[in-house]
Amino acid sequence: MYVYTSHIALLSDLLLKKSSDSPEPEDILWEQINPDLDALRAIIANHFGSPCQSQEPLQPGAYARTFLHILQDGLHVVGRVILPARRTLKTEAEIAAMDSIRGTCALLGRSPLLTLGSPARTSIPVPRVHLYCSTPDNPVRAEWVLMDYVPGQRLDDCWGEMGVPQKTRTAKDLARAMAEMFALTASHCGVLLHDCSLNDSQRSLRYEPSVVDAPVEAHVVVHNGDFLIGPVNDITFLALTEIVPASLSGPFTTERAFLEAFGYRNEYGRNKVPSTLGRYWRWPIERMFEIYDVIRSLYAPQVDSSAPFHFAHADLSTANLIVNPESGEITGLVDWEMAGFRPAWLCATSGTWFDDDSCRFVVEDHQNGPDGYGEDTDTDAVLRQVFLAELEAHNPTLLEHNRKGVELRAMFYNLCNEYTTNTQGWIRKYEKYEWEVTERGQFPFDMRKWEEDLLDLYEK
Repeated sequence: MYVYTSHIALLSDLLLKKSSDSPEPEDILWEQINPDLDALRAIIANHFGSPCQSQEPLQPGAYARTFLHILQDGLHVVGRVILPARRTLKTEAEIAAMDSIRGTCALLGRSPLLTLGSPARTSIPVPRVHLYCSTPDNPVRAEWVLMDYVPGQRLDDCWGEMGVPQKTRTAKDLARAMAEMFALTASHCGVLLHDCSLNDSQRSLRYEPSVVDAPVEAHVVVHNGDFLIGPVNDITFLALTEIVPASLSGPFTTERAFLEAFGYRNEYGRNKVPSTLGRYWRWPIERMFEIYDVIRSLYAPQVDSSAPFHFAHADLSTANLIVNPESGEITGLVDWEMAGFRPAWLCATSGTWFDDDSCRFVVEDHQNGPDGYGEDTDTDAVLRQVFLAELEAHNPTLLEHNRKGVELRAMFYNLCNEYTTNTQGWIRKYEKYEWEVTERGQFPFDMRKWEEDLLDLYEK
């Protein structure tokens, strides 16, 4: 029996000795796991009935190493070997998300984009999963997924060489994909673990030794109509040096509970610290929620909907968008491990160049003050408008969340900070540059008094 928790414990011990020139945490863990790639090739050959002639590494992700396998009959198969961050749950969620987006998902029928055919089906290009194993108890000694190879290039590898017509096509494809996912809603915030609306032929096949449903902790799963929803998978919760327990990661019934889980995620490991130090760590987070309560009340009447949470890929970086550089068509969205139901304002940004929030001072510090988009050319500005116009054409509410949710996203990003001193610095600049007293009244608290009190606490 393979026991992954021993590797996590060993990783923690090794990190205490880590020097500046030591391997990265994931490299240490890969060395300890030592997955058997020969066993993976044998599984591929047996499943597809053709010998594997080559196994070439592709661009690695944060939690997986990916290989292109070319079989003797010419078939191209991608194999992802997965690190044990949140065993079983993360892989099961990734597969469920891909199956639902590829399949005929019942709740997608709510989208006006999907009323032409019945049953509802998205146009999002998701690789087909042929076989997967969500437990390390198999010959590979790790979780793994076998899926179709997606032709094309990563967007970050070819963006600079693409022309305006091609970039325009990419912008429109991405906006439509976001709108189609946004149509999928739930009452809880978390990952989609099982979609009951899919038939057996639409679900990916499990590897034989794990045919019985993989174990999932009952206390972290809720029923939501056609779905089983589990805890949020997010890179902040799954940092390899300190994985937040699934029991503290949802599913959440309110937006505030979701944000509090990020802001106070380290509390469970600080039970023995002096109370003054704990207060110093916690105070900037508490202040952030005072600001949140004001901003949320201003935001709510304008764009809130009856559905509290919407589905999103949650990692639409240029590394996860595969495109045909000659046409600009998006040929594949990959790496669905963080996908799930999130607050609407968090689903309304792509994380790519088109509407990158880091161009806004409220999200990303631009030296001493706000400077808008700064480096944009006229062409850049036009492409951004094409993307936003396409969002509006498919779902006007989605565009509203994109525009008006930027401050809430900024708060979320700051709650994800490892150090609360960063949050303190953000609050200071936010009050100085972004808070309009004439429109919103006085800041939620006396900034100068709080910084004095915080300094006094620090000296103690």
